[in-house]
Amino acid sequence: MKLHSIGTTKDPWAQALLAHMPRETNAKTILIVGAQMQIFATFFFWLARFRVLWLASHNEYNNQTKTLMRIMSRFAETILAPNQATEALYLKAGVPGKKLVLIYPSCKSKLGIRSPNSAFIIGCDGEIGIEHGLGIILRSVKNAQDILGTIKLIISGNVTEKNQIEWLSQELGISNRVQVAPSKGQGWMAPCHLFLVIRQRPSALPLSLAAALSHGLPIVANDMLNHREFIQHNKNGILLKDINSDILSQTIINLSRKPEWMDELGRESSRFAEERFSPETTQEKIQAVFLH
Repeated sequence: MKLHSIGTTKDPWAQALLAHMPRETNAKTILIVGAQMQIFATFFFWLARFRVLWLASHNEYNNQTKTLMRIMSRFAETILAPNQATEALYLKAGVPGKKLVLIYPSCKSKLGIRSPNSAFIIGCDGEIGIEHGLGIILRSVKNAQDILGTIKLIISGNVTEKNQIEWLSQELGISNRVQVAPSKGQGWMAPCHLFLVIRQRPSALPLSLAAALSHGLPIVANDMLNHREFIQHNKNGILLKDINSDILSQTIINLSRKPEWMDELGRESSRFAEERFSPETTQEKIQAVFLH
């Protein structure tokens, strides 16, 4: 039978997982996406004898929404969560844990080929705004440029504040070291040596983090609970308990001076991605839900 789905989401992890859903199932099934549609449509499809599945999305839910999610979840058979942070949001809303299934979207592993004589290239996702972490990254590049004369920062992905980024880069005198290149794909990070995830609020993680791990990049991030889901300190990256531009720039400089350690961190990133984001693992878990 054809899989039916309704609803939308802006969560990039949920969008990526949605792309892996099968076209056919062995029962009359509806996949409901987004909390609003899950609240208002679940009961009607349940009455129509559909097998009801939810795709969880990362968002901030008020108390009323959480209450309605908890009530309507009684009529959903299974709830798919694309990462632990999203899973935790639904648990906090009172959704039964036994209904939640964690399935990461796949991201095929491919190690980047980087010349040891090229500029030291750092990548980050432009989805993170200047006030919420990107400003710290730009100032850390300014601090590090005197010591790392060949440093370069690529800001790509879903760039939300392109004009502000370019203005601040000009003000800091690093416009020649910053490349702003919005992209829907992930090929832009292939020449990077390091990937930064600096966020000062608990918003949804950029999906580019999964791609950076798959590219075998060491990760530097501030220490947040949902960062620990993907970054193991001193194993595939560095978690900074305190974060400002001075600390970040010193971390970047220290890593650049230890290429063997960076290679080791990168290999661990690739191994981690192979375990979490392999197409085989994703498809196996999806089939277990839809075709049982």
